[in-house]
Amino acid sequence: TSGIGFAATKCLVERGETVVMTCRNLQKAENKRNEVAEILRLDKSTASERMPLVELDLSSIDSCRCAAKALSDLNIDRLYNNGASMFSEWGLSKDGYERNLATNCIGTVALTEALHDCSSLKTIVHTVSISCKVAKIDQNVFSDAPQPHYTRLSNYSTSKLALFLYLSKRCETDQADHRIVAMDPGVVNT
Repeated sequence: TSGIGFAATKCLVERGETVVMTCRNLQKAENKRNEVAEILRLDKSTASERMPLVELDLSSIDSCRCAAKALSDLNIDRLYNNGASMFSEWGLSKDGYERNLATNCIGTVALTEALHDCSSLKTIVHTVSISCKVAKIDQNVFSDAPQPHYTRLSNYSTSKLALFLYLSKRCETDQADHRIVAMDPGVVNT
C-alpha cells in the first residue's frame, strides 16, 4: 500500500498484469487500489478484477498461512516478498518474536514455505537490504526479553541477514525448480 509495493502494483497493472495485493489493512488496500484505478483510468469492476485483495500480516504466522492458502487458490505464478518494517521501539509480535525479525524474516519465510508446493508458482522475489552487511546474528535477537541496546537499524539489518541466509539455503535445496531472486532496492525512504 506504499513505497515499492505501491509503485510495483501500479507498474505491473499498467503492463496488463493481475496483481494480488496482500495487505495488513484491507481498508487502506482498498483505498490504494482505488488510487491506482484512478491513475490508470480503470473502472471499479476492472480494478477489483485486476487487483484482488488478500489480508496478510507478515508479523503473524497464522496470517501468513491463511494468505498462502488464498494465494495458492488464485494460482499465482510470481511472489514478490516486499514487506518490511523498521520499528523505532523494541517490541514483540503476536507470536512472541522481535517485530523486525517477525515481519522481515519469519513471516516472509512462513509465507514462502507455505506456498512452496503451489504448482503455479515459478518465481519468488525477495527484497533484501545491503544493511545486512553490517548485521550480526546473536541469540539476543531471538529472545523475548527486551534488548538493552536496541536500535532499529541493527535489528532491521539482522532480520534482513537472516532472510538472506534463508534464501541462500533455499537456492541450494529447492527441488521445485523455482526461480529465486534477492533484490536490493538500495537506500530508500518509503
